[in-house]
Amino acid sequence: MKHTNLILAATIAASPLVAHADPLAGFDVAEDLSRFVYASAPVFDDGMPAYGNAFVTQGYIYPAGTLDGGVEGTLANGDPA
Repeated sequence: MKHTNLILAATIAASPLVAHADPLAGFDVAEDLSRFVYASAPVFDDGMPAYGNAFVTQGYIYPAGTLDGGVEGTLANGDPA
């Protein structure tokens, strides 16, 4: 299942944008910290990832300006705010 998700994500990332779509001038990104996963090495003595550690994360993309004014972008359970 993980390989299927990785292939799907890579396919979407490599897909060209619709030819008639206007490019985004900007956007806001809110990371879902419950979905942040890092490799077992290299890490610091406290176990936190060190420089060069590979990681995978997930989040939500919002229109530019959405997260201004203290809006976090994700709820405690990881759902979009």
